[in-house]
Amino acid sequence: MVFLLLSSVANADELRPAYLALQEVKTHTFTVLWKYPLNAKSINELTVIHPAGCEVQGEENRWFDELYVVSRWNLICENGLANKSLGVTGLDSTSTELLLRIEFLDSTTFVERLTPVRNSIIVPERPTLNGVIKSYFVIGMEHILTGTDHLLFVLCIMLLIKCNKNLLLAITAFTMAHSITLILATLGYISLNPVLVETLIALSIVFLAYEVIREHKGLSGLSARYPWSVIFIFGLMHGLGFAGALGELGLPQNDIPVALLFFNLGVEVGQLLFICCVMVLMWMLRILTRKRLDNLKPFPAYAIGIAASFWFFQRLTSLWS
Repeated sequence: MVFLLLSSVANADELRPAYLALQEVKTHTFTVLWKYPLNAKSINELTVIHPAGCEVQGEENRWFDELYVVSRWNLICENGLANKSLGVTGLDSTSTELLLRIEFLDSTTFVERLTPVRNSIIVPERPTLNGVIKSYFVIGMEHILTGTDHLLFVLCIMLLIKCNKNLLLAITAFTMAHSITLILATLGYISLNPVLVETLIALSIVFLAYEVIREHKGLSGLSARYPWSVIFIFGLMHGLGFAGALGELGLPQNDIPVALLFFNLGVEVGQLLFICCVMVLMWMLRILTRKRLDNLKPFPAYAIGIAASFWFFQRLTSLWS
């Protein structure tokens, strides 16, 4: 389990997507925001290919933002963007994916995901419902599968609860909780400092890892007595984290309920895939060792607790700065 955690951290740079956002500020005039991971390959090879009939106006502003290279410029497109090709070269050589967002004057928003295999698209006149469903479902699933902190929280739940029925109820409580705050925060009814939310998420993982260790020692903790209540409360925090990721993308104004629904479904499918993989791994270990794995619980719990403690203090420092 420790090697699996280390491998996910080692590959973190490869999982960071590039981000291209175009916002129409007046008819056929767009401001362009271009962000891509800061590494030697992306600097030399990732290039935005403007649609035919579009010209850059003024100078390009470029700066570095932590792990990204960020650029901004203005783009004038004769006759608009509809039915024109827009893409990025170099995705195939960097293994980087791209999140594309276009916001038009009428508040219509188009969101698409480009990959090394599919590095350009034809911009439609209006976003299609199928396109919204596919894009937000895949984005939701990828967000949970690349969100190490959320996955470690789910893993702690699996280590803490032995009975499959109670595990199902606990995961259901977590799902209900983060769905509530995801919807409320995305629609603007709740607003919290994103750094504070991420700090509390890290603290929730530390707490559950500690509870796993206490349970292994035969001590009855708060999570053992009220598992669904504790997990539900922490799930509310994780939902705010999901909402922060979704807020960066934005929602298509004409299909907000559909985008929200399928983003959440994507998160749930990714979560279930992770649970199934862990259960298969545990089953294989039991077969290979021919022993129960209960005595091994403290090892992943300590590893998770150490990693989450590091994140907590790192994020706490960012919160105070």
